[in-house]
Amino acid sequence: MNEKQIDLDDLISDSNNLDNAIQALDIFVFERFSSSDSITVNDISALSGFTSALCALSEKNNKKIEAFERGVDN
Repeated sequence: MNEKQIDLDDLISDSNNLDNAIQALDIFVFERFSSSDSITVNDISALSGFTSALCALSEKNNKKIEAFERGVDN
């Protein structure tokens, strides 16, 4: 992985991306899970993948924030 200096703009961008992903998750859950009689295995699988991706993005963002606070390159 290329090392680069983490700056505040990167952190803000990552934070906005995470916020957008959480909003998309909210919409997805509302649209797919608002009626219990229409939920499919594919919907549940997609939800699982979505939450796994959000967790990975969150962990990556947390590591960047910690590195930024220490003034360390990522």
